[in-house]
Amino acid sequence: MFKIRNARKSDIESMLEIESISYTRPWNEQAFLCEFSKMAAGTNIFYAAEDETADRLAGYAVGNVIIDFVHILNIAVAPSYRNRGLGCELLKSVEREALKRKLFSLTLEVREKNEPAVKLYKKSGYVIKGRREKSYDGKEDELLMWKTL
Repeated sequence: MFKIRNARKSDIESMLEIESISYTRPWNEQAFLCEFSKMAAGTNIFYAAEDETADRLAGYAVGNVIIDFVHILNIAVAPSYRNRGLGCELLKSVEREALKRKLFSLTLEVREKNEPAVKLYKKSGYVIKGRREKSYDGKEDELLMWKTL
């Protein structure tokens, strides 16, 4: 059973572990602390997915509020929890909070070759609106995706 809740600073150690497994250029502790300061100011949306039966963090999602839309910065799920719909639930949670705040558009960037993520975003209604060529380490393209709620 998973519980989606506001992220807490005490989650950072687990987030760093999930981050290092999930990304070739993972965020460091300072990046997460920066997002927590934005959370305190109300300028972002930051959720954690907790496995209540194992009492451990399974994933997280964070997005910045930019005037009238949300820029999703990061969604990550621990490998042992992938392919269970948790990424989708985190994404939906961010979208629900955006609606509560009267923010009707969301955007994100995703590595084109990250097929599971691209599939999730397309299934969730995100549309490719642009591409940045070779923006990942000068080698891989990045897709710019948007969704209107």
